[in-house]
Order: sequence, then C-alpha cells, then structure tokens
Amino acid sequence: MTVALGSAGGALVYITTTTVIGFLSNLTSALGVFSELGVVSAIGIVATLLVPALKVELEGVIERREIDRLKPAVGTGGGPVSRVLDTGATLATKAPYVVIAVALLVSATGAYGATGIDASFGQSDFLAEDPDD
Repeated sequence: MTVALGSAGGALVYITTTTVIGFLSNLTSALGVFSELGVVSAIGIVATLLVPALKVELEGVIERREIDRLKPAVGTGGGPVSRVLDTGATLATKAPYVVIAVALLVSATGAYGATGIDASFGQSDFLAEDPDD
C-alpha cells in the first residue's frame, strides 16, 4: 500500500480535490437535498483518500513499537464465530436444497417488502421551496 500510495498519491490528491470541489458546488443549489448530498459526498470522498494513508501510518507506528499483531483469521480460531460458520457449512453440505429454499424465501420476502416503498417523484420535487423572484 505504501508503494501504491507513493507512486499514485499525487494524482489521487488532485482527483480527490477536483471531485470534492465539484460536489461542494451543490452548496449553491436552492434545493436542500442537493446541498446535503454535496457535503456528505465531499466528506466521504475525502475519507476515502485519507483512510488508506492513515492505515499506512498506523501500521508504521505499530511496527516501530514491535507490537505483535499476528491473529488467526476470523472463524479459524474456535469460538462462536467458528461454530456459526461450521453450522452453515454443515447445513449446506447435508441439505443444500433446504439452504437454497430458505435463501429464496428470504429474498422473496425482501423483494415483497421493497414493493411497498414509495419511489415516485414529480417535477415539483426538483423545484425550490422558496424560489427567488
């Protein structure tokens, strides 16, 4: 990650900066939803740039302090997560059609629930509540 950030870091900063400026231009919109979208998007885009850099720095600090971070992968060291994963694997091996049927039932229930969501909008939804003269 250090090599990747070092070689493409400058370009990523420029891309992030111009994208954030573009989204923040929505602050001039008379529609509150677009202003909020611009701010939230800008924060997310900046975080997307900073998280890998912070991870590299944090790894460096941990390495300098010689902290042992070797841990087994999730589900391989025993415990409740391992038991749940083992149960799922056993069910899928012994009764694959039941697992598929349950997955389809859960998916169908979610799809049916999604049909109740009002996704309609009208032209007036894009007009400012208090337009300028």
